[in-house]
Amino acid sequence: MAQGFTPYSGGSFGGPPGGSTGPGPGGQFSAAPTPSRSTKASSEPVLHLLPSLLLGLAGIGLNAMLTFGGFVATDSGWALWSFIAWFLAGVLGISLLGWYFTEVNRRKGAGFFTRVGWKKMVAGLTFTVLAVAVLWSAIDIAQWAGKL
Repeated sequence: MAQGFTPYSGGSFGGPPGGSTGPGPGGQFSAAPTPSRSTKASSEPVLHLLPSLLLGLAGIGLNAMLTFGGFVATDSGWALWSFIAWFLAGVLGISLLGWYFTEVNRRKGAGFFTRVGWKKMVAGLTFTVLAVAVLWSAIDIAQWAGKL
């Protein structure tokens, strides 16, 4: 009687590690080819943040125009511009962050991924600008709705 493990006897469940392509010459199984991974390091795709950053800045600009300009919260223009600012930053800007996160995950899965300090700061700045634009727009909308 043999001690230890017995050789793989075939079947579809619990095959050899790495999968199998079927019996090869002599009835032996061969491992399936594994996908090659990149050996080049990649980092955050900063250019993918640019549309979101610009939309956030546009939202802040519109909110600043409302707050510090000649508008009053009872004006119909106040409601229009505050909803436009909210839509630009909140809906479009945050939705476009999906493009950035999709690319980050693709790069992380492709091989070596490294974090670069200044790129991480640009990402944090973009998230902050979008948050400020959305919150400021929500406050402007609330001021308009409160004065109806």
